[in-house]
Amino acid sequence: MTHARDGAEGDAWRHWEKGNQVAKSLPVSYVHPSTVFGRANVDFHGVSVHTDLMKAQQALGLADQIDPEVMPSVERKARLWVEVARGHLQRGDRTAALMVMQIAYDTGRETVRFTPSARAVAADLWRKAPRALRPQAAVLAENVGVSVAS
Repeated sequence: MTHARDGAEGDAWRHWEKGNQVAKSLPVSYVHPSTVFGRANVDFHGVSVHTDLMKAQQALGLADQIDPEVMPSVERKARLWVEVARGHLQRGDRTAALMVMQIAYDTGRETVRFTPSARAVAADLWRKAPRALRPQAAVLAENVGVSVAS
């Protein structure tokens, strides 16, 4: 993830692939009790790598293949939705981003409130949502703890 955030695509995917190989060697439903490492977590990180590399279309395509119900924790499920919202935001689709962020918030309120990327999406939506959706964007921003004072 650090490499993806730094724009080092080759390194990001090389490290992701190592995790992917380990996940493939484990039973499909395996989830490590303290790290939540397993197939679903590796898939989630693939979405995050694409999103951090600003490859929204690939991120959204991969996310479409993931069943959120198999995510190993509420935190990971909410973060998956945040990554999907980030992908929509990168494509300029603030309507979709807002709808997905509302799902993320409903899924894991604390996760969304304390994840910097989620807070950034909420702030962007509050500032730039389509006029008809500004009331919902303001409620989301307020719920997430993003200052909406003028």
